Amino acid sequence: MDMPSTSLTLIQRIRDGDELAWKDLVDLYGPLVYFWCRNNQIEENDSADILQAVLASVTSAIERFRLGEEGTSFRGWLFGIARNKIRDHFRDRQKRPDRGLGGGLDETIAVIDDPAWMEDEPDLIERDHRFLIQRAVEQIRQELSETDWRVFYQTVVSDQNATAVAEELGISPAAVRQRKSRVMRRLRTHFEGLEDFLDSI
Repeated sequence: MDMPSTSLTLIQRIRDGDELAWKDLVDLYGPLVYFWCRNNQIEENDSADILQAVLASVTSAIERFRLGEEGTSFRGWLFGIARNKIRDHFRDRQKRPDRGLGGGLDETIAVIDDPAWMEDEPDLIERDHRFLIQRAVEQIRQELSETDWRVFYQTVVSDQNATAVAEELGISPAAVRQRKSRVMRRLRTHFEGLEDFLDSI
């Protein structure tokens, strides 16, 4: 499998006008934004609208994202945009005359006005990272040989050691590590700011 340079990030490809990179970003991060919306009890149609608003903001602001700056990640930047759009959604509902009675909307507004609302805690970040890795693997699945896919799944998802996987697949432990590394390099082209997390697995 021909691997792109590990320095070629999804964000830089978008800035360079790569239309496929934008599709990859939407396919990768769109479901995560939608999950954030649904996790805040937002209905399906409204969640889809918020996703479109978030993507529109990303389009207009992508040049200002601090690519490669220490302590920044695209996922964290996106989280901030989504949090603001979700907050706007609830405030807009509060202003609508047809918002109805009950439903806890006033209580919800009070919650989102709390500075800790939707706080980006470490356990949530790790959950989202694993979600993104799963999405990225799904995206590149068709690019992988069957052996590469099995090596990656068994060593990363099933957490088997290289020796056991090598015996099962009839290849050497060194070949297992090489194939896993190849898939990990491919995954890195889908991410900005997740290198340490990818290295940990």
